[in-house]
Amino acid sequence: MSAIRYKTAPQGRTHIASLDQHITEYFSATATATSTLNRGDVIELQGPAGSGKTQLLYFWAMMTLLPPELMISCAGIRERVSLDGMDQAVVVCDCDGRWSMRRLKLVMETYIYSRLSTVFDGQRGHFDPPISAVITKALQNLHIFRPNSSLSLAATLATLPSHHATHLPDTEIGALMIDSLSAFYWPNKWRAEESAADRKRRGDTLGPDPHANPLRHVLAAIQHLRVTLGIVTYLTTWGLTLLEDPSAPTPVPANTSMNTDEMQVDPYPVPTPIQGPPYF
Repeated sequence: MSAIRYKTAPQGRTHIASLDQHITEYFSATATATSTLNRGDVIELQGPAGSGKTQLLYFWAMMTLLPPELMISCAGIRERVSLDGMDQAVVVCDCDGRWSMRRLKLVMETYIYSRLSTVFDGQRGHFDPPISAVITKALQNLHIFRPNSSLSLAATLATLPSHHATHLPDTEIGALMIDSLSAFYWPNKWRAEESAADRKRRGDTLGPDPHANPLRHVLAAIQHLRVTLGIVTYLTTWGLTLLEDPSAPTPVPANTSMNTDEMQVDPYPVPTPIQGPPYF
């Protein structure tokens, strides 16, 4: 079924004109006039703290949760208002513990009122149904998990299909959001160093421990979800910025893995890209 949906029901647009244009230009083989996203796509948002990564996730979560249109009345006038949403479920893995429902609700409320103003001439009176009821109904399809380690994140992703079948049997998961994939970098780095030191004390000469990098389980789980459910995955990761002082040490490029043979740790600041198309 995922392979059929991949061909017949793509995920639509990003709702950001410049980004949609960029995708259309560089991925013309898969992008169409009505859909720049494909099922199984992985979108990575990279940047330092405070650069707006989570805010962009709020926007995409809103566009996934809201219905395509809304029949609503105000002052005796009943109109059909386009919200351009997808009416699908969103799963959030809040690894940073900073996901704000209050902020998401405010984003949704502001967006809905902006769409209503184009039809009701800026009125903010009594709407039927109330805007709060529309938002509450949409948020029922938002599921938030708060893993506390990379292995916990991998386990959460691995059980997502069964969670979907149990709790969302009639609703498609439109987006998986992991904020942030870099949250457990330092604990993983410490464990990798401890593992390397322990192996050295034992005189182990078999090379690095392949189990010292738990991120590989996360990437494997994401790949499985791409193939089985065709979910569009949004990842946020840390990003390194250039130093102001040109004489200072050159920072590692943002797309360079810092894995070494001695320390199998999470790539910093981004994970190894997921290779291959989601469907064959």
